[in-house]
Amino acid sequence: MADEEYDDIVRTAAAAAAATGPLAMSPIPATDTLAMAGIWTAMMTAIAQRTGHGFDTETAKKVAVGVSGAAGGYWVGCKWFTWLLAKIPGVGMVTGSGINSTLNVGFTLWLAYSFIDLFEEDDIDLTDWEFLITQLKGAMKPSMSSGKIGRIREFFGRFTQ
Repeated sequence: MADEEYDDIVRTAAAAAAATGPLAMSPIPATDTLAMAGIWTAMMTAIAQRTGHGFDTETAKKVAVGVSGAAGGYWVGCKWFTWLLAKIPGVGMVTGSGINSTLNVGFTLWLAYSFIDLFEEDDIDLTDWEFLITQLKGAMKPSMSSGKIGRIREFFGRFTQ
């Protein structure tokens, strides 16, 4: 399937991820991580259904939590930075929330296209959540291939139409 066939799912997940930005102002660091795991769980389940795979919510939850944990230092560093920035009254709160929204949307888009590519494979075992985490954890790292950048640019081009 073409990426356009998933736009409704990806738009919904990206909008929900953007809405988590103000959680950077929470007194507890990385509060939005649970919200993001829920968003990714719903997104994974919807993509799996669209590709014709059965995918239970429990496995999706394990994968979502596992992928965010597997991102390691980069994820933790981003979350701590935005949380600390949001503690500065005024401009820090706005900037920290904005950066947090942007990062959450970026992570969600990276994962969405990784999910799409992975779930479009016919012979994948979607009950093996450890395998899925291993395959998807690279999507959380800050490497950007020209193909990934192009897909995200095209998504935003379609999103604004």
